[in-house]
Amino acid sequence: MHYLYKLNTGVSRFLKKRGFAGAGLRGAAYALVSYAIEVRAEVLYPAYQEALLRARSKVSVRSIILEEAEHLEEMTAAIADIPEGTVLATQACAIEHNLWSVLEVHLYNSCTKNKTLISLRLINKQ
Repeated sequence: MHYLYKLNTGVSRFLKKRGFAGAGLRGAAYALVSYAIEVRAEVLYPAYQEALLRARSKVSVRSIILEEAEHLEEMTAAIADIPEGTVLATQACAIEHNLWSVLEVHLYNSCTKNKTLISLRLINKQ
């Protein structure tokens, strides 16, 4: 929960410094935060699916991967409508990357069995 809150707060603060306010701020923050999350999901879910396959699990996240890809397309289109949207998206992803790095350390430290941990180091290299 803190990860998402901090991501939204960080992106919103960045946008405020760039002159966004009101509904424009909220709309841009939603699109940029969603975009950054979807970019992370684009790496995370396939790695998770691969781990499930290696473990011969009956669980699959293929449908989630498809949904996330669709949502990424939607957010990419929304960002195209934001002034300097591509530049802002790059910054939103940088904010997310920094937060993910912290979360990654916490996840790694909380795992007692390294074999159950998806290769987070590989996922972080995007």
